[in-house]
Amino acid sequence: MALTPTATGTLVRGLYHEYAVSGAWVTPAVVVALNAGLCAYPEWLPTLQLVASRRLTLVATDYIQYSVELPRIKFPMLGVAGTWSAAELNPFRQPAARCGHNSDLFPNYSNGFRVVFRGGG
Repeated sequence: MALTPTATGTLVRGLYHEYAVSGAWVTPAVVVALNAGLCAYPEWLPTLQLVASRRLTLVATDYIQYSVELPRIKFPMLGVAGTWSAAELNPFRQPAARCGHNSDLFPNYSNGFRVVFRGGG
């Protein structure tokens, strides 16, 4: 008998750290944040603190490489414990560069670059 791999996803509207304290929350295998802007929005700090304290794994993507490199510097300075992977090109990114978004200055793709954060490091 062959095993059939399955995956189940839950899409959440709102801030993840607020959802995580609700009665609906179930411990995930991985938290995914697409085109997240981790350093662009202050709302990410409590979410990353929660991910770190619960020793979860977060995979985040963003438009430009710098946007997934900067969290490795910023969040440890803010006391978020964990380990960050190196930023890398996302093999599942949009195949064409985004036009009109500084694409001549930096490579710019929807979900173009990814980083992995493992909480609790």
